[in-house]
Amino acid sequence: MSRDSKMLEALSQKTHEELRFFELVYIQDQSDLSQKSAHVYLCIGLKSVYFVRHNLASLRKELPKVEYENLEKVVEDTSSANHFLILVGGLSSMSSVRLLITSEFRTALLDRMAICYIADGMSRLGKTVTFPRAESNLNGQTDWKMIQPFRNYQHISYHDYGLFLHSAFKDIPNAVARTKTGSYRCPASTFFGSSNNSASRTGKDDSGMDVVVNLHVYDPVPLEHLEKIGRNHIRWVAMEYKRALIKNQVTYVIRNQMYLKKMNLSNDVATWTGWELMLKEKDFVTVVILLRRQYMPPMVDSAQDFAIIFKCPNAAFVDEGSLEEQEFALLYECRIAADTFGPLVQNMTLYLDLIQAKLDALLFDEEAYSWILSRLKLKPNGLTEIEKFALIFLKGILKILTDENAIANPSILADISHRVNVLCKGAKSVADMDPISVSMKKLFAPMEGISREKENDDTQQEGYAREHAWHARVATYLAHFVDGGCLGSKFTLADMIRLLVKDEVTKQGKEKLSEILTFLVHVRPKDLKKKWNVKELQYQLMDDSFAELTFNDRVMQVMLELGYLRKVLDSTGDGSGGAISSEATRSGMSVQYASLLGKLLASDASSVNLKASICRQVIATKNAEQAVKLCPGLITLMRPGELFLSTYSTAALVNLSQAQETVKNFL
Repeated sequence: MSRDSKMLEALSQKTHEELRFFELVYIQDQSDLSQKSAHVYLCIGLKSVYFVRHNLASLRKELPKVEYENLEKVVEDTSSANHFLILVGGLSSMSSVRLLITSEFRTALLDRMAICYIADGMSRLGKTVTFPRAESNLNGQTDWKMIQPFRNYQHISYHDYGLFLHSAFKDIPNAVARTKTGSYRCPASTFFGSSNNSASRTGKDDSGMDVVVNLHVYDPVPLEHLEKIGRNHIRWVAMEYKRALIKNQVTYVIRNQMYLKKMNLSNDVATWTGWELMLKEKDFVTVVILLRRQYMPPMVDSAQDFAIIFKCPNAAFVDEGSLEEQEFALLYECRIAADTFGPLVQNMTLYLDLIQAKLDALLFDEEAYSWILSRLKLKPNGLTEIEKFALIFLKGILKILTDENAIANPSILADISHRVNVLCKGAKSVADMDPISVSMKKLFAPMEGISREKENDDTQQEGYAREHAWHARVATYLAHFVDGGCLGSKFTLADMIRLLVKDEVTKQGKEKLSEILTFLVHVRPKDLKKKWNVKELQYQLMDDSFAELTFNDRVMQVMLELGYLRKVLDSTGDGSGGAISSEATRSGMSVQYASLLGKLLASDASSVNLKASICRQVIATKNAEQAVKLCPGLITLMRPGELFLSTYSTAALVNLSQAQETVKNFL
């Protein structure tokens, strides 16, 4: 199941209708058993369901689409986790069609289909319609293969996921359903023994002394959106949960730490991270384990968050035994639920051909490149030969440093040169290209995917925007490739920048490396119709329209933390990296550098990590006469919902305003 916008756009060229979701499924026409099952893409559109062939060549001829107005019923198979039946009527060529479909994301797929079905019905009929969804045992026997729960435990399924809970837990009905509500309860005496002592102490019976469990399954989010919504790490989600749960000032945070999920019962290829919270207030003890499933099949381009919440009244804890042991028993049950939590389907399918296509288009981020290479053994290549030219780019950098006698391990140049010669097949003119020629000529535009025909001004501008977006992605990938993506810890971007900061290369070598860094940080307008301008970095950083610019955040952070940006902006003369000016020495930072930090703090292109790094640098500043230039950027971080950055910015502002009446008056 995927909502990848690029893939949906490609499939819509075959369906000629806007699509919302797609999945690679097996389909069998039960009304004609002579036909074999077909491997097709099931595409959910606004008005119909389409079946596109596996090779994306065309629609399935036997039944190209199912219009929602002809959809009679959808039946989920209770004997399996991935089968369902679609009954289609009202077709001109046949009376009735029964389509048995095998889907790895059955619940999510049918939920999306129900949304489009209801929207289409309201559009056609002007009234609310009901999605015809039912459950039945289609096979007459259970063929659901899964690991059985422990003794005294049961398997709970909810939204295509399952986990083990104690057999005493029962569903809590809600206004919509009686089962599969995601809420469960059981008597607290199941874990802590009889609560008679507690009942006599409180003067109440123990009928309400139940442990309540709530499961929350959130929608998958594309990886590139996590940074934009401030959830690029599970700890930020945990911080939101903790803030929501601490409503009473007498709430104590007992645990607030990373959690390691210990089981993989479905052979899931995705990466799981977790966070554990335990809070104690006057009436309840609450345990929360948050899980993130990242690099999810089938496209490894999204992440999904889950929350498992155990809540127990304090009065349920009995007098016998240690209170800490009883609280740990509650924590233990929550950990069992988290460890056994996972998708219902075993060995989920990966769309390797589509993943490779996205790799060739450089549509992943830096962590995804490393994860895909280590787990799936895939890397960008395609007709553009990205891998070859990335190696030539890295070889050019290593050659500059070797000529300067500034590299710690000269043998790595020989290793990279050998790999380049193998890929270039003896073409010395290509193998010896300098890094800037590689980035500005060979990798300026992709060799596939963009039509070179420009029919009018609109299509011409669109083509330019795609080329410029590609060039920005090339800079990001090359920065990742240089920064340990190829050689690991043997050579990183920080090694090259330290040499520039310490003036361990000649002026000629410094100019070449500075030009390479300028490309890698890739400060450019957000408007992709505008081309990246080749000019010195200090002039790009001091641009008055910096708020309308974007850049490679990771490269910017490395240059900031190693002092390269300070050296470029605080230097005298033409900014070539000379001596630091007397003004910068007295104040701790120059006007230009302080102005840049303020712009970075206010920029939407800056990540949480970069802004936190700037705040740490401001906090460590002993004498900041340019504090007024930093204050507006720090104030922008003190927004509701950003507790982490708000804490950092507050500490930085306190440090700046100490014995500084001008700063206090400004604030």
